[in-house]
Amino acid sequence: DRAGFVAGLLPTFLIMGRIPTAALWGVAADRFGRRRVLLLSLSSIAAGNIFFGLSRSLWLALTVRCLLLGALNGWTSVMVLLCGELGGDRQADVIGYVFSTGQLLNLVGPALGGFTYGVGFGPTFPALLPSLLGVGVAMVAFTATALYLPETSKSLLARQESQRRQRASEHRSEAERRQLEADQMLAQQTSSTHSTHAREHETGAGGPPEAAEAAAEAKEADAPLCSVLCRRPLPLVATLRAAQGMTMFAVFDMVPLWAIASLRAGGLALGEEQLGMMLTAAGAGSPLFTRNLLWA
Repeated sequence: DRAGFVAGLLPTFLIMGRIPTAALWGVAADRFGRRRVLLLSLSSIAAGNIFFGLSRSLWLALTVRCLLLGALNGWTSVMVLLCGELGGDRQADVIGYVFSTGQLLNLVGPALGGFTYGVGFGPTFPALLPSLLGVGVAMVAFTATALYLPETSKSLLARQESQRRQRASEHRSEAERRQLEADQMLAQQTSSTHSTHAREHETGAGGPPEAAEAAAEAKEADAPLCSVLCRRPLPLVATLRAAQGMTMFAVFDMVPLWAIASLRAGGLALGEEQLGMMLTAAGAGSPLFTRNLLWA
């Protein structure tokens, strides 16, 4: 009946760690790539689960949640970027699958924790076995990311291609450079009689639209962050996301507390295994609902 205070602190410290670093993870994803950020985040999740399972005090567990599972976890910052860049025209379907899988794990995870809590390591480290299951999931995701996930950051790929060309140019011999310059001069002399027609063709074939598109992208990139954040409908989306977060907190944190509380406190007095079965049954239809809702 007194678990509510502790259970409330655990997600609170998790969010406290994520809020100040979410924007920094976004900057890191643009500079170093989505793939590296995701690999680092999965490593932090695995380490956080190990230290959380070995924690023997409340404040150590809260510190692990805040730092390793919160501040050093950039998954929430790169998830939507990856869905949009990998999904293309079907990004809504990809986001639906990701959210469905996440909700399923958020409900099945506590169920597995209820079945395995206190098993294997006795009262000294009762949460170690369920934490090790989380480590296993993180390592599987790390391996799959390292083997199969391509880099999707266009800015990073462009910088890498530019660096590759620069290194190739630096290793080119002086004779090759002179030969290239001679070939370019010859090509310019050969095409001089057609230059006027080529310029007219380029202007009429979409030069202005391409220039306008490039100018629009440059203007968008130079826009102040404050104006971007205040641009409609972003404030409304942020408000709806905050409301969704409070609802998800009620579902994933308050419902299990109500289920295990005693009858005297108004709960259901369920045991660990009963709670696990209830959460598993509740999570059965959630992925289908979320997937179909986003698909529609």
